[in-house]
Amino acid sequence: MPKIAVKNLVVTYQTRKTTNTVISDLSVAFPSNKISVIIGESGSGKSTLIKIIAGVLPLNAGEVYFDDAVVTYLPPRERDISYVNQDLVLYPKKNVFHNIAFPLEVASIPVEEIKQRVYETAEVFGLTPLLTRKIKELSLGQAQKVLLAKAMVKKPSLYLFQYRWIWHARHPIGRRGQPNIRLLPYTFFRFVSNPHAKFFLSS
Repeated sequence: MPKIAVKNLVVTYQTRKTTNTVISDLSVAFPSNKISVIIGESGSGKSTLIKIIAGVLPLNAGEVYFDDAVVTYLPPRERDISYVNQDLVLYPKKNVFHNIAFPLEVASIPVEEIKQRVYETAEVFGLTPLLTRKIKELSLGQAQKVLLAKAMVKKPSLYLFQYRWIWHARHPIGRRGQPNIRLLPYTFFRFVSNPHAKFFLSS
């Protein structure tokens, strides 16, 4: 459950004719075991910042810290994170159980532990009756829950959400049928453009 900080962060995008600075000398810290929300207009650098923290995008200058450790050049697989981007990345040929289990299978977790963790996570999201269904047999809302369960089954110390639906009015976390993430001992990041989503999540 690390405290996250970036110091003197600079990120630029190079085109054929120009260099665009997306983040310029940013220094900010986010507390551990909290939900952190950053709001900004399209193109303000929200997605860029979350990708830098996740380690999936190179930076031009500055440092990234998890607690007091410098992780600037640490690959994503070594950062103990779950990063959910804007795409609904699920495996249509696998059923719900194996979609949720996939990150554990890749990590060579013992089969019995995989079963236990998948069933526990599925129960949290109300997915237990759907574990044998294929993704194409689910509604969009159900598929979105599978994506979130897939991220949470790893039990990382940091969650990075770049996916708009998580606080969509129809499927907000914390309301009936959704887990209350304030009860979970992890650090959450969510980057939003909608001010109403910011106030709902921060309340």
